[in-house]
Amino acid sequence: MATKLGQAFRDLRLTKGVTMGKMAEALNVTPPFLSAIEHGKKKPSDELIEKVIQYFELNEEKAHSIKDLVAKEIGEKKISLDGLLETDKDDILAFARKYTGLGEDAKNMIRKMLDEN
Repeated sequence: MATKLGQAFRDLRLTKGVTMGKMAEALNVTPPFLSAIEHGKKKPSDELIEKVIQYFELNEEKAHSIKDLVAKEIGEKKISLDGLLETDKDDILAFARKYTGLGEDAKNMIRKMLDEN
């Protein structure tokens, strides 16, 4: 069964009129591997996602959408910490590690505080 990411890959390929073989060759993967991604049996690497974005010349919005689909499927979100002070990076990582252990009241206070800013 295709996942949302697999369907997005397939839709991109078909919209551009590209065969699976041609796309696989351009991305330096095998057609069976690409088929497995389209059917939700394999997950693409970050490198492959970047190749897809370049190959199809996706705009920033579409590229972000594809990256979000990947993150949702693997249960992971990525944010850039580039340009932040090391102390800020340490604080952010410490917060992320402890967040799941917080009670619902504490989480609601944090959400309220973030909404105010």
